[in-house]
Amino acid sequence: MALATKPRYEKNNPYGGSHRAPLALDWPAADANKVWGVGLNSAGAVVKGAGQTGVIGLLIVPLGTTPEGQPLYPPDAGTPVDIMVHGEIGNFLTTSAAGVVAAGVAGQKYYAHADGSVDATATAGVLVGYTVEATRLAVHVEP
Repeated sequence: MALATKPRYEKNNPYGGSHRAPLALDWPAADANKVWGVGLNSAGAVVKGAGQTGVIGLLIVPLGTTPEGQPLYPPDAGTPVDIMVHGEIGNFLTTSAAGVVAAGVAGQKYYAHADGSVDATATAGVLVGYTVEATRLAVHVEP
């Protein structure tokens, strides 16, 4: 997946658009470059899905290489990551519980679920935002 097609945080204000917390477990490479709903466990560490807190934001873990050609590896447990609660995600793709990605639809609301999946199904999901264009998700996760 080339950088031009990988989901990424596009507009993010670090003073209110996201917060940092450590990962509870090593992040699997198969879950990188995808949009996941995340929560916190009882130790305050990030887990894919609802955790103890319920879904509190979205996480994208990049994998590939830097512009200088250095490899990016999935982070290990304890590594601080940025959880987006307000901002925009470019090259947005939905994510199923199995990690299958699919294109979004313009003008659609999207929800994160207890298993971490992000899709247009409102049932038992937390509203995380809406698409302005099919590939741009405006993120607004209410606490």
